[in-house]
Order: sequence, then structure tokens, then C-alpha cells
Amino acid sequence: MNEHVPSQGRESALNITIDRDGTRIHRLVDDVIYPVRASRAIARRDPMVEALFGAPKVRRPKNKQ
Repeated sequence: MNEHVPSQGRESALNITIDRDGTRIHRLVDDVIYPVRASRAIARRDPMVEALFGAPKVRRPKNKQ
């Protein structure tokens, strides 16, 4: 379902896209659409943060069933 909200005296208009699961995406109509990819980079703690607060707790990955 796409809902178009007209602008209020501005050059751009707001476009709201609502997915089946209720996820809402707000964007200006003149924005460029590009595919969003999940980052596969491993998140790491900054060395300065580790020096101040210690090493992060080890988390086991969740099993995908």
C-alpha cells in the first residue's frame, strides 16, 4: 500500500510506503532509491572502548532452524 502525502508549500512531497508486516518507509519523492544490502562486516569493539571497559562478552550465535 502506498500513501502519498502532499507537501505543504514545499518543493518536495513525502511518500510513505507501508509493507504487509506494517513496516513504514518515509522518503521524499525526489530522493534516489537504491537497494539496501545487509552489511556482512563483523562488528568489533573499538580498541579505546575495550581499553576502558574491557573485552566484550562472548555471545553464541543463534541456531537457525
